[in-house]
Amino acid sequence: MPDNSLLDDFKETEIGPIPVDWEAVVIANVIDDTISGDWGKENNDEHPDWVHCQVIRGTDFPAVAAGQLANVPERYVRPSSIKKRQLQPDDMLVEISGGSKYQPTGRILRTTPQILANAHLPVLFTNFVKLFRVDRNIAESSFFHLFWEYLYSLGRTRIYEKRTTGIRNFKYKDFLANEIISLPSLPEQRCIAYVLSTIQRAIAAQDDLIAAAREVKRSLMQRLFTYGPGSEPAPTKETEIGEIPEHWKVVRLGDVLQATQYGLSVRADRTGKYPMLRMNNLDDGRIDASDLKYVDLDEGDFAKFRVRKRDVLFNRTNSYELVGKTAIFDIEGDFVFASYLIRVAPDSAQLLPEYLNYYLNWDDAQRRLKMLATRGVSQSNISATKLKRFPIGLSSIAEQEEMARILSAADHKIEAEEQRKAAFQALFKAMLHQLMTGQLRMKEVDL
Repeated sequence: MPDNSLLDDFKETEIGPIPVDWEAVVIANVIDDTISGDWGKENNDEHPDWVHCQVIRGTDFPAVAAGQLANVPERYVRPSSIKKRQLQPDDMLVEISGGSKYQPTGRILRTTPQILANAHLPVLFTNFVKLFRVDRNIAESSFFHLFWEYLYSLGRTRIYEKRTTGIRNFKYKDFLANEIISLPSLPEQRCIAYVLSTIQRAIAAQDDLIAAAREVKRSLMQRLFTYGPGSEPAPTKETEIGEIPEHWKVVRLGDVLQATQYGLSVRADRTGKYPMLRMNNLDDGRIDASDLKYVDLDEGDFAKFRVRKRDVLFNRTNSYELVGKTAIFDIEGDFVFASYLIRVAPDSAQLLPEYLNYYLNWDDAQRRLKMLATRGVSQSNISATKLKRFPIGLSSIAEQEEMARILSAADHKIEAEEQRKAAFQALFKAMLHQLMTGQLRMKEVDL
């Protein structure tokens, strides 16, 4: 029979066991002040005295949290609004309207001194956001912010989300009145926040390393497809596609392909025999099999649409920004592909699949591909016929192999940094749970 007794140093509360020296407090009792936002106006033509400022939306939260305010909208508001709503260090902003299916409302942003130091104008917040100020006598703002993130990660905010005419609204008053925060002493709150923010800084540092590795790859692609893979830049010539090495030639893609093939026009579901690759499964030149749908096929159709190792898949229909995405199939498994994709089969005597994949994902090639797209209301299309007419720079097989090797090494560097980030994220998630439930105590940290 299981032992349901609590450990001596824990007590039972309405949210479960917490350390005996912690307090379970309704979140509303931790809030000192609540302020509604102001979207202001686009200009001050009718009100010359209105103040130029930046106004944070819920969609701006991730960038602002990283200290990036360049894309925060600039608006004009009344001077009285500036006085009432200008953000201060440790203010809490909560998104109360907006969100999406996979991103509930209730996200929180804490305004740090570093964030505000990056602003060149007064910073306010939109009417789709609420400002909370925490009672500093009982809660550290940094701890409160992290505890709210913990509740958000558990899906607690989603319980209080209502939909009206397609908009998601966070019933924040109900959330504040019903949800409980467990509060250790202020010194322990500071210790917990210090530990977790240290891990968050490590994650942010990894983001910088990933961005730097991606920039190195972009620079390598520009160099390789302009000057070749030699240790010294090759003499170049001007062509219809720009500057390329003198000894390369410009060819139509269709002239160096064995075949092109459209994918399956059948409905996929969450269950079925064969996973079907769709446009969302093409990510930065690789196959992302994390979100799959499935189809049932007879053996004849499976054989016709089965994806084979080193097949190149081209996204022919998508938004204008994403049409033309390309990836090489390099994973194990019996996959087929959907109708919005084109299988591109190179003539391996002239064109390596790996080289083609990198070439089509090169920024310059992507720009030229989009010029081929037929634009619709919400989607754009590049047909197989247009794709086969697309001009590319073609080198020898030996040079293609060398360029693919160099860019593959760049990919491995990016993947290694992404794996380190994933490890830090897993550590943060585990530590967040253990620290917020008192399973791990942090009573003394030299701050």
